[in-house]
Amino acid sequence: MRFPFMTMRAVRKTILEWRQKRKLRRLLRRIQSIRQLEKGIGADRATTERLLVALGAKKSTLKEWTLKRS
Repeated sequence: MRFPFMTMRAVRKTILEWRQKRKLRRLLRRIQSIRQLEKGIGADRATTERLLVALGAKKSTLKEWTLKRS
């Protein structure tokens, strides 16, 4: 019976991360500061940086990120 519970947890986490990535994309157009991005999606720095890398963003300075142009 643990399997369905773990599956639901994984699905919720996937949906949460998808929403956070979508919000990060929108925020990156206006804000580059990592601190403001953290607050914007309600996540810690490690999670924010991991999601930024997954989006294809790059670090422009020590505390600023930009979205790579495709």
